[in-house]
Amino acid sequence: MNVLDRLNTKDLWSPEDKLLLAISGGLDSMVLLDMLHRQGQPLEVAHCNYVLREEASDLDQALVADICEQRGIVCHIKRVAPGDLIGSVQTEARAIRYEWMEMVRQRRECAVIATAHHLNDQVETILYRLTRGSGLSGLLGMQRRRGKIVRPLLEVPKKDLVAYAERHQVAFREDVSNLTTRYNRNFIRHRIVPAFEERTPDFIHRMDRNQAHWSRAHHVLQQYLERALAERLANEDRDAVLTIKKDDDAPLVEMLLFEWLKPMGFSEKQILNISSHLLFGSASKMFLAGEHIAVVHKFHVRVSQKKTAAVVDTKVQEGQSLVEVGNQTFHFSIESPGEDICPETSAPHVAYLDLSTVQYPLCIRTRRPGDYFYPLGLDGRKKLKKYLRESGMDAIQRARQLLLTSQEDICWVVGMRIDDRFKLHSNTTAVLRIECISQ
Repeated sequence: MNVLDRLNTKDLWSPEDKLLLAISGGLDSMVLLDMLHRQGQPLEVAHCNYVLREEASDLDQALVADICEQRGIVCHIKRVAPGDLIGSVQTEARAIRYEWMEMVRQRRECAVIATAHHLNDQVETILYRLTRGSGLSGLLGMQRRRGKIVRPLLEVPKKDLVAYAERHQVAFREDVSNLTTRYNRNFIRHRIVPAFEERTPDFIHRMDRNQAHWSRAHHVLQQYLERALAERLANEDRDAVLTIKKDDDAPLVEMLLFEWLKPMGFSEKQILNISSHLLFGSASKMFLAGEHIAVVHKFHVRVSQKKTAAVVDTKVQEGQSLVEVGNQTFHFSIESPGEDICPETSAPHVAYLDLSTVQYPLCIRTRRPGDYFYPLGLDGRKKLKKYLRESGMDAIQRARQLLLTSQEDICWVVGMRIDDRFKLHSNTTAVLRIECISQ
């Protein structure tokens, strides 16, 4: 079967679309260029020269530029200074290449960026990802389309591209760095895959079928996990909270957590620890990943962004009637004691204090180490941390809990309980009423 017959592109672009081809000068990309040019597909070429192989890199560039000139194809070339490649050369080079090509694509109004990845590349990618412990998603390999990146040759084996190049005398350059086994991908290409093919001649095609099976299985599993997550996830204030069900077993919990937390930057080790604490742990545990905080508390996992748990310290001056703290508004008013004031039956977001017991400026703040208060209706002093924990709060909720203080003494644990020292008495002559309203 002719390679052109395998080039199914209906789901990738339309015949009238203009393509931007990523062309290195190697056999694969030069075959793709030749094939699409023969088909009359509108296209332009993008070549990135990293100058890593000195004269050889310049010869690659010259070949691509010459072929494009001969065929009247617009060719875009980017030279990358070696100093621009910081850290992993391959990773950084790839990032620079794709960022630049996307800029060219938009500027030149090309529909997609087409690369020359083929079936052997797909198999190598799957094997490579397996060595890195990428899990089920790693078995999916590369997709034919990812955003504006398309891979029309992904179902074509390398040997067919070689045969096409020989038949049509396609000019190309050999990158000698691809021959060394120093890099893991090259080791897989030159050592691992040939060893499998020696025992199983149709190894590449078997892996292609395997990838198709894994892709279907992953699709079904993904649908199930999305439904299961939706049933267990809820938004509370600014947080996302996952609550496991009584009959959820460890494998399901682990997969749900991977699906949910991996995109946020939590590592495999962290996710397994979270799963363990969620299923078997009793004490609260906090985990950090980038800008996210995850707290495991009983059968819940609460995830918030670090900036949403910021320290609050807001002064309230005498006579001030309105104070905004985050998404909450505090209303202060002075009232006369009377029958309409009944602290015992008031809503949790309203507090009544004996005005004579407070000293301005008051302060609305978050918890500090060593905080304590005398909860109204309870005997004696109690550490605030213990009180909040006994109330069922996890670490994030405790960190966000607002307090109203006077001279460092806690008057009101907002929304929960006032301090016994500030309660109304029979001889109270003025009442400070505070109402907290969440926006």
